[in-house]
Amino acid sequence: MDFASASGFVLIGGRSRRLGIDKATYPIGGVPAADRLASRLLEVCRGGVVLVGREGAPWSSHPCVPDSRAGIGPVSGLLTSLERCDTEYAFVLATDLWNVTSAGLESVLSDMSEIHEGSFADVTYAATAAGRGQPLCSVWRVESVLATVRRRIDSGDLSMFGILDDVHAKPVILDDAQLRNVNEPQDLELFLREVLGER
Repeated sequence: MDFASASGFVLIGGRSRRLGIDKATYPIGGVPAADRLASRLLEVCRGGVVLVGREGAPWSSHPCVPDSRAGIGPVSGLLTSLERCDTEYAFVLATDLWNVTSAGLESVLSDMSEIHEGSFADVTYAATAAGRGQPLCSVWRVESVLATVRRRIDSGDLSMFGILDDVHAKPVILDDAQLRNVNEPQDLELFLREVLGER
């Protein structure tokens, strides 16, 4: 698989209630967090990157689209990404995975390529060695999953892991730190201390 056959999508539709600040626009090294992740996706997704979940993002140079079905959580961001994708693969990334590296993203995407050449696969997603999956750091083969995602949503089942159960999905192991979400104030403090060296 050529990286040009993948497009990136950063999900920015969450309200960040637990953290108390906007996770998408929080400045990391002077760059909004969502743009920082978009830049990392651009290193592996040559089909471009779109921000998903808002009417607009005037603080970003990347295109931004609203969720096609608002108010149903992250599955709406996934659906919108798949519907907007004009390449074979959609790389979907949550805006609170601030620790994930370009190398980690490349591993998730490259593993799809290896599987695709040897056997059928719909999705590759990041997971820790202990088995904790992160379905919002994942690559989806659009043609083979879009109908399943729509069907799940139409039935009222909004579980991301439920969708993974319905398709051929394979975890790709990344180290725990890369998959640490920034959801609450203590997560932000840990990120600032360990990653940026701030106290």
